[in-house]
Amino acid sequence: MGCNGQPGNPLRAARKRLGLSRDELGRLLNVSGRTVSYWETGRKLPDPRRASALRSRLELSEVDLWRALHRPGPKLAAERRRRPW
Repeated sequence: MGCNGQPGNPLRAARKRLGLSRDELGRLLNVSGRTVSYWETGRKLPDPRRASALRSRLELSEVDLWRALHRPGPKLAAERRRRPW
């Protein structure tokens, strides 16, 4: 289980572990808090430069960040239900 009892939310868990809000992390990465939310929920992926900065700020290994960013988000999960191939 991740933070707040939500399974599979490693980015949110890492951010919370460091005591950062979405807006605070966004300011550190020069993006909005909404963009951070999109990354956490799997709606969007950061560009490579921001992914590197995100990994550094959240103190994650490259493997952990890759796993966190490539887990199915709600949009992708819904798409897979419609088209399972």
